[in-house]
Amino acid sequence: MIAFGGNATPLSYAVPQSGNAFGGVASELDLTLSLQVAAVPEPETWALLAAGLGLVTGASRRRARR
Repeated sequence: MIAFGGNATPLSYAVPQSGNAFGGVASELDLTLSLQVAAVPEPETWALLAAGLGLVTGASRRRARR
C-alpha cells in the first residue's frame, strides 16, 4: 500500500516590470498555482462496488431468461 503525507502549499511567483512601450506604466504579473489532492477509494469500496455490479448483472440476466 502506498501512502502520501504532507501539506500542499500554493506557489506564488511575481515578475515586476517597470516601463513598457505604451507610456512607461509599471505593472506586475502574479501567478499562483495550487494543487488539490484527490481522495483514493479504499479497497473495501472497490469490493462493494464490484459486488453490487455483480448483483445487478445477475438480476438482469435472470430477468432476461424469463
